Order: sequence, then structure tokens, then C-alpha cells
Amino acid sequence: MMAMMFDYRKSKLGFEETISAINAAAAKRGWQSGPVHDIQAAMKQSGASDAKRMKVLEACPKNANERLSKASGGKLPPLPCRVTIFEAKDAKTYVVRMNTALLARGLKDESSKVMTEIAAEEAAAFKDILE
Repeated sequence: MMAMMFDYRKSKLGFEETISAINAAAAKRGWQSGPVHDIQAAMKQSGASDAKRMKVLEACPKNANERLSKASGGKLPPLPCRVTIFEAKDAKTYVVRMNTALLARGLKDESSKVMTEIAAEEAAAFKDILE
């Protein structure tokens, strides 16, 4: 069940190209975004000698959390709005994010509708990037 909570897919692009493409897709859609977190650097600083490339982007569909809060009457926690991009042992680039479409199915009424809309926005943003 835990694995279903995350959308884990291979990127069609290389590591840096994936990061650039996600940032460009987010900017094109007017998404809220924040800094890029270099997890590989943090792991190396903590002593990991074989840390593969990994970065976490902050990217959230425009006003997603505000829309969700309004729809739920403030009863739902905010979305984490994080996308993890990493290079696996097979040297391929993967992208992991919350499975908002699955989350939508577990909600009711207006909350489900809004989460479904957010999931569709995310799917549109990632469609040319992910396999």
C-alpha cells in the first residue's frame, strides 16, 4: 500500500535535463516553486561514500494548497509539493512524487474533486518527461 502512495517512474531524460524540464513545466504553468535541495551533497557531507545524484524540487500547482484547504474546510493537511529526482544503480533517472490521483480517490465531495484537478494538472506537467 505504501508504494502506491508514490508515483515512481523513469524519466525520458537525463538527470539534469529532467530537473530543467520539471522546472520549465512548473514555470510555464505558474506553479509555486522553491529551492532545489541537493540530497547527494547532504549525504556525502554525512559520510556516505557512494551517494548517487539526488535532488528534491519544491513544485506545487498554482494555489493547490489553498484550493484544497478551502474545499476541505481546513481539515486536510497541505500537500508536500516535493518532487524527487534521482539516479538509480541502473544509471537511469527516476522521478518520485506523491500519487495525488490515488489520494483523490480516498477523499469525498469537493475535496476529492479538487485533488483530482490537482492530479490532472500534475499529470499534464509531467507527461512529456516521464515514461
